[in-house]
Amino acid sequence: MKRFLKLITAAVIFTLAFALFTGCARDEEPPAPGADTNVSAPGQPPAPGQPDAPGQPDAPPAVVDMTGPHGIRFAQEQVLHFVYPTEMTNLNPFNSADSLANSEGNQPGSESLLRRDNFGLLSPGLAHSWEVSPDGMTWRFFIREGLQWVDHQMNPVGELTADCFVAVMEWVLDPEIMSVNHHQFHPRIVNAYELWTGAITDPNLVGFRAIDTHTLEIQLTSPIPYFLEVAGFQPAYRPFLEQHGMFYGTSNYTTLYIGPFVLTEFIPGHMRVWERNPFYWDAENVHIERAVGLFNAEVNVLGPEMFRRGESDWAQITSDIVDLWLNDPEVSHLVTPGIPDHSFQWYFMFNFDPQFGPEFEPDNWRLAVNNEAFRQAIFWGIDSHRALLTLDPFNANLYLSNTITPRGFAIADGVDFVDMAPLSRFHQYPNWLHYPARALQFRDQARAELTAQGATFPIIMKLSYNPNTAGWPLEVQVLRQQLIDLLGADFINPVIQTGPSVDFLTAVRRQGQFALMKGNNGSGVAPGDPSAWTFAFSRSEIDDSWIHWSRSGSAETQRIHDEYRELIDHARTLTVQNRERWQAFNNAEYHLLNHAIVRPFYTIGSGSFVFRYNPFDGFGGTGPMVGWVGRRMLDHPLTAEQWTLLHADWEAERQTRIANTPAIPVGNW
Repeated sequence: MKRFLKLITAAVIFTLAFALFTGCARDEEPPAPGADTNVSAPGQPPAPGQPDAPGQPDAPPAVVDMTGPHGIRFAQEQVLHFVYPTEMTNLNPFNSADSLANSEGNQPGSESLLRRDNFGLLSPGLAHSWEVSPDGMTWRFFIREGLQWVDHQMNPVGELTADCFVAVMEWVLDPEIMSVNHHQFHPRIVNAYELWTGAITDPNLVGFRAIDTHTLEIQLTSPIPYFLEVAGFQPAYRPFLEQHGMFYGTSNYTTLYIGPFVLTEFIPGHMRVWERNPFYWDAENVHIERAVGLFNAEVNVLGPEMFRRGESDWAQITSDIVDLWLNDPEVSHLVTPGIPDHSFQWYFMFNFDPQFGPEFEPDNWRLAVNNEAFRQAIFWGIDSHRALLTLDPFNANLYLSNTITPRGFAIADGVDFVDMAPLSRFHQYPNWLHYPARALQFRDQARAELTAQGATFPIIMKLSYNPNTAGWPLEVQVLRQQLIDLLGADFINPVIQTGPSVDFLTAVRRQGQFALMKGNNGSGVAPGDPSAWTFAFSRSEIDDSWIHWSRSGSAETQRIHDEYRELIDHARTLTVQNRERWQAFNNAEYHLLNHAIVRPFYTIGSGSFVFRYNPFDGFGGTGPMVGWVGRRMLDHPLTAEQWTLLHADWEAERQTRIANTPAIPVGNW
């Protein structure tokens, strides 16, 4: 009860504070970018990429050559215009995990130890380098020197040090504050959970400390091979944080900035104005001088027309209007696809423990699904491309996958995980694993084997789907028909079953109410690490996997299951993110696909878009509210032809960068 009352009190304080700033903008006009602020920074020598002298920020880089590759031309005025549908309720970047609007909205003004470059690869951020102990338990990050915190008027306030990160740790783990970001620290970091729960009160006991002015040391509770992927720790200037306490981040003037932009003007529910931060460590790669955002809750509907009028430099062309745009000669050549999102993957799952009603003949299905030749016939018989055309009729090939782990998701020692043998054998198949001749061969083998086991034909295969998932109702119809066309109605009888629109996973997947169904999971459990894609198939018998194969009732399937678990368990013992760990997980995924336990489908796509910038040059993303570092505005909309050529260049350069990815340095402490 006491903790609950503290939460209510904190919420009331925050609400009153936010109400105060919603009625006002800046109290003063900030100086123009690059203007002399007449405030001297501390007298430390600047780090590379910093102003030439303390207190003297870099001038905006001059764009001399206004032409880019493939006929694109850069705009004389580097101003980004964007529209956003949801307002930020919190300007505190290290307390913004509660909503996408907050976490995305705060990105321009903040930065963490590392950042992602325009190829989606980790690169130095506020830490210029790092190293790990031989046992993988301790990490040290070396913070850039000479960096300045600035206020909303771009006045330097203080220097960035390792203690700025420690200050955030103490704030987030303070049980009185109850920050939504506390899971970033526990259970990974020594004593973080104990501080959060109040079991200890001394933050110096937490394995997150500044061992000198510019070195941050982090001690883990156990080795985490993908730790760099989750080391997005952000700093705060301790004196300013302590001064504002619970009011930190309740307005643009109760927040300090260390990132590439400064929120110089903010009128909630109306507009945001971000201006280039001349004190940012990588200011020479920040070409946008100003970003002006307008709030509009109907941007998903009005965005395309706002783009045509020049009021926004980006818009999503939703599926309900994409045909209209593609048939309009004025704009048809501007519609481009989105870059695949490798953090989310779809695949077809077999259910090895059917719990559906007798009308679907569950015992007959159990015989069929435990026959490998039957599974192989379905595996090679599915036409992924044809099925995905129902969701994206124009760009399906961008999103299809031959493996569960998406290409480009996991990189180690300069090698993409899917390019390693033996899994690479699957990635080299054409037609997205659709191999009719092989499917028919396995069909005939399965028919003979299952007939001998007493199965009856055609095999009823219950195809369940969620009616609320875009494209799925039509996709399952296409899947049914193409399997019948290839394998024959006398062999397979796919029966479509509409699932509930509410709590679908509980009612269908978890209850075993399907025979074959599209499934998915995200990579958040282990970002950048192939273990992320094992979760759905390797859970314990008590908390069963999504395909229920530990309860198959078949000795042969159980053998395949146990071998997979042994491969996964071995891979998880390798706690250094390197080629050896990758190879172990590669062997496990190959085992899964080789026995047709699960069938890859596609990585999530993001629809169709129009841009007035090159979406491949921004660090951190392609959307309008992220990826501003490295981005240049164009004086014309990007064409689909230019997008295709730029994407090819980007892919080629990305593979080069991957091949040259350095190993993580091991500290000699």
